[in-house]
Amino acid sequence: MTENAVTFAEEIGPNLNIVSTLSTMDNTSSAGPCQPLPSELKDCTFPNTIINSKGHVRSFHESYYYKKLGDGKFVNRTWISYSISLNRYYCYTCKLFGLPRAKQNYLAIHGSNDYKNISRNITQHEVSPDHIQSEIARGLYMNHKRIDINLLESKNRQVAENREILKCVIEALLFTARQKIALRGHNEKIDSAYRGNFLEVIKLLSIYHAPLRSHLEQINSQGTHNRVTFLYNVSQNVLLNIMSDMVRSKILQDVKRSGLFSVIIDTTTDIANVEQYTFIIRFVSEEGKVQERLVALAAAPDATGLGMFNVFCDITEKYQINWKEELLGQAYDGANSMQGQYSGLRTRIQNENPRAVYIWCSAHLLNLVVVDTCDYCTDSKSFYGEIASIVEFLRTRKRTAVFLKYQEIKYPKQRKRRLQRFSNTRWTSHDRVLLVIYEKFNALVASLDEISTGKDFDRDSMSYAKSFKNIITSFKFVLILIFMRNIFAITTEVSNYLQSISIDYIAAIKLVDVAKHRLRVMRSEVGCINVINDAKIFANDN
Repeated sequence: MTENAVTFAEEIGPNLNIVSTLSTMDNTSSAGPCQPLPSELKDCTFPNTIINSKGHVRSFHESYYYKKLGDGKFVNRTWISYSISLNRYYCYTCKLFGLPRAKQNYLAIHGSNDYKNISRNITQHEVSPDHIQSEIARGLYMNHKRIDINLLESKNRQVAENREILKCVIEALLFTARQKIALRGHNEKIDSAYRGNFLEVIKLLSIYHAPLRSHLEQINSQGTHNRVTFLYNVSQNVLLNIMSDMVRSKILQDVKRSGLFSVIIDTTTDIANVEQYTFIIRFVSEEGKVQERLVALAAAPDATGLGMFNVFCDITEKYQINWKEELLGQAYDGANSMQGQYSGLRTRIQNENPRAVYIWCSAHLLNLVVVDTCDYCTDSKSFYGEIASIVEFLRTRKRTAVFLKYQEIKYPKQRKRRLQRFSNTRWTSHDRVLLVIYEKFNALVASLDEISTGKDFDRDSMSYAKSFKNIITSFKFVLILIFMRNIFAITTEVSNYLQSISIDYIAAIKLVDVAKHRLRVMRSEVGCINVINDAKIFANDN
């Protein structure tokens, strides 16, 4: 919407007396009708108008700027001009190019705010003889205008429409990012029914956004050859990178205002077997809230302490993070490349900034304690090995179907669960597997029993199922299961709290002390008897 168009819209009211000179006609026609979009208005919406005594309201909508043809295409109604100050729509063409009778038309002089009957009024007006004569006169006049002015007007209108389309694309990307859902579809062709979340959201938005709907119609009818669509993956990645830079810039501004911060760094191998280096900053905001924000994710080809330090320096230099003066803490796991006394990452950082205190992750420490303790005992080591074998055995589609079938039979009102593999880095995953076995024990026994009969299964499956059934129905297995469940009931609660962002150190210390006391009680004679009695009750019930 140009400035001249706004001026025309404000003037086109009851007091408008345009002098029909060649200069005035040229200026107003070059400006074009005023067709503002909601984003250009106050509160980003067209004002409401009361239409009856009951207080019902209606308002103008940008879709009235377009007319749907018989072949399904949309064309712009270049005669409609909307007045922002008066909240009325006018006939731009009849006012400027109409004969005396057309200039006396209500839409040319006073405009209309009858939004209850707007569709009917627009349809009746644009097929009236006076309006058609005005459109013919306008066409004859516009054909004698300079070509460069026409091109400039067309370009400005296209730029404005592209901006509105791009806003919708950005909103769709923000929606998918907030919901953490994938963008791309398996088949993104026009005739595909599964084009992915992003394109489907764009399609949904087009129902309520006329410029976007017209844009999609042109793509579907004319194709994408030599046309900017804003919908390809390259455009998506460019916009996502811009948004990520904006978010990162805001995070770094908050970090600089805080004055002090600590870093949490870890590495993990992705699906392509590339070591990924995560750089997280922990700081206190101006509101006094503790914040943890991911700042960068980079590949770490060198897993040594020097390689980790080089990546650290590259990230801090790239984003202008003053770690030599403002860094006061660093937290990693216990890997030698991280906490090595002579050449680890923490030592290299402390050589430049002695105030950067190293804190070994408490949750990781607890994880190591539980792992080493369970692996120290032969019975518990064998117990988890047997469970891991059962999980692998039931991962095939056919055997899983049997397990789910018996869950439906034994526990019809409960949610069906699957056995997941153990995680090598998160010991709490063992707790989740034990929970499934504990809650679905009868279904697991029945599943192994059916597989062991040999019906519809090969001889290896039959043999393994029979062995696994004998193992899990033994009292030794049940006793260790109950014992480990009791341990995890204590340690998992502590582990989850130690990993929370809003951790309170005094509460954490008290929670650890309570956990230690509960574990000592389990080691006592009374605790041992309670575990055995619980195991007996579980065995009798199942």
